Amino acid sequence: MSNNQSIIQKQTIKQVQKINHSYINSLKIMSMSKEQLLAHLKNIMQENPFIEYTPNIKTQNSSMSALDLIHTEITLQEDLLHQLHVCREQHSTKICTFIIESLNDQGFLSYSIDDYCSILNISKDKFIYNLKIVQSFEPTGVAAENVIDCLKLQLIADNQSFPLEILTNFQNEILSGKLELIAQKCGATVEEIYDSLSIIKTLNPYPCSNYCKKEASYVYPDIKIDISDNNLVISPIEYGEWKYNEDYYSSIKNHPRLKKYFEEAMILLSDVEKRNATLLLISNELINIQKDYFLLGKPLKRCTLQDISSKLGIHNSTVSRCINNKYYEFENRVYPLKSLFISKKVKDLSDPLQNAIRKLILKENPSQPYSDYQLYILLKKQGFNISRRTIAKYRNIMKIENSSKRKKEYLVDQ
Repeated sequence: MSNNQSIIQKQTIKQVQKINHSYINSLKIMSMSKEQLLAHLKNIMQENPFIEYTPNIKTQNSSMSALDLIHTEITLQEDLLHQLHVCREQHSTKICTFIIESLNDQGFLSYSIDDYCSILNISKDKFIYNLKIVQSFEPTGVAAENVIDCLKLQLIADNQSFPLEILTNFQNEILSGKLELIAQKCGATVEEIYDSLSIIKTLNPYPCSNYCKKEASYVYPDIKIDISDNNLVISPIEYGEWKYNEDYYSSIKNHPRLKKYFEEAMILLSDVEKRNATLLLISNELINIQKDYFLLGKPLKRCTLQDISSKLGIHNSTVSRCINNKYYEFENRVYPLKSLFISKKVKDLSDPLQNAIRKLILKENPSQPYSDYQLYILLKKQGFNISRRTIAKYRNIMKIENSSKRKKEYLVDQ
């Protein structure tokens, strides 16, 4: 190999490494929650003289900062239990609650799957089904068995099948740095393996580290939803303005170190703008689909990552990465943006008779639940002209047990 070829090859490798480094940083910014992003920018601002921060003007005259006004105090268990409460997927509240309350301080399972099945006296299939419900909650990677399982859950959520295959089958080779061997076994190039490992490096092995069982953590929403004149108003929550000072560039462009700081500031804030713009774009589309949920209190409509990515013309993984660990504020409460996605078709609960039956059963004495005949009498008083058989039919449609089984479930839970 000639000297010129060697120099060109070294330059190409450096360029690829630089591109990969920038790509990894961009992915990290896209995946960050608002809290993580603010902390990251604050740390870099202390080192980089070109990054400037101006607090939100609305809070300049207040004794509280913008962050103090917005944050919501929650623990990991409280956050997960709230997500369980609004979850539309079929699940066992009892099993899911047990899983949530048993998680250790790192958000991992405290027992083996076999032990959980033994404690709850349920089948393995039933436990795994409900475990997957909890694992679908924020932060992505919660309720994993260990760190590797946590990383796998994040890759699955991000639709990263090839990095998932590598992490699943080549853990020893990854630790040994045997990229060529992995490439040979996978039928891929070393560069493709390197790119996959770069994606794995962006994952958070301890996504629940910001929470503590006994001390509260804070959730900072990115999006605020208001209702004005029976219309939804969607706006980003600005905690302040981040910018880089361009005025100094002409005086430092010949100074290598300062020029590097300036370029890093420019790239970083460009990534932040891209994150915020993409998140707002996705939020607008998603919230528009679910507008009846906010305006009329109707059930959430079926909506998947694929639906949003197809409408916006962006990749599934971008949508997944952008909504993970992101929250919206509505009526002074904070919710995970991910909770607005429903993967299965939801039954229409807007039928007046269904709503009436549901309300009566919710208010009944659980130790003495209403029989179908009692429900029939109560509904007749409300003006419903129906038969007792109709009650049973609607109850079965809504997957509500008869009075004997409802009473038995109540006694078992005591």
